Amino acid sequence: MRDWAFALAISSGFLILVGSVLASLMAASGMMGFSSGMMGTGGMMGMGGMMGFSGTWYSSWFFVTGITGLFAGVGILAAASYLRRHPRASLKLGVMFLILSALSFFSGGGFMIGGTLGVLAGTLTIVTAADSDTSSPQGAQN
Repeated sequence: MRDWAFALAISSGFLILVGSVLASLMAASGMMGFSSGMMGTGGMMGMGGMMGFSGTWYSSWFFVTGITGLFAGVGILAAASYLRRHPRASLKLGVMFLILSALSFFSGGGFMIGGTLGVLAGTLTIVTAADSDTSSPQGAQN
């Protein structure tokens, strides 16, 4: 089951990274003036409406969410590789998957699928950690 958790976590981290890179690219294009303004690209009532969004909170929001997604995606990928090398840390890493996946939902969650896969990976990791604790002789003595 740990292999499934690892595969879900890698998929989750990858999707979250791709989503955050796209959000960052949208922010960069908005800051460089590619968004429509009052008489810009889309005409008077173009994509941005009469006021436009070029260089305002709109592009800043995408930049912040992109950075948040990058942090969550890299964190999930790092935790997944650590899980592969140190399976005894399953409980802590499962909680980390859950926290980073929840954080990724603020940045779109890797098209929502990435965040959902991260939640599944965290839950599966925690469940396998609980199973390994109860099946070991030390866990049975406690």
